[in-house]
Amino acid sequence: MAIVYKKLNNADGSARTDYICKQVTDGSDNIITDSWIPTITDNTDYKKYLEWEAIDGNTIGNADNA
Repeated sequence: MAIVYKKLNNADGSARTDYICKQVTDGSDNIITDSWIPTITDNTDYKKYLEWEAIDGNTIGNADNA
């Protein structure tokens, strides 16, 4: 199981800054869960994202174009 964080876009293609996407995948890269995390410092999931991002080499993925 892997966790992937991605940026999100608005309908007009501009970057969203109020949410990020968290995808949990199985060993074959099939998405098990897909959730939006609000970028609020008190949010537990956002805190976990910030801890993950602080690890050298971890970077958020670009938004999907679909």
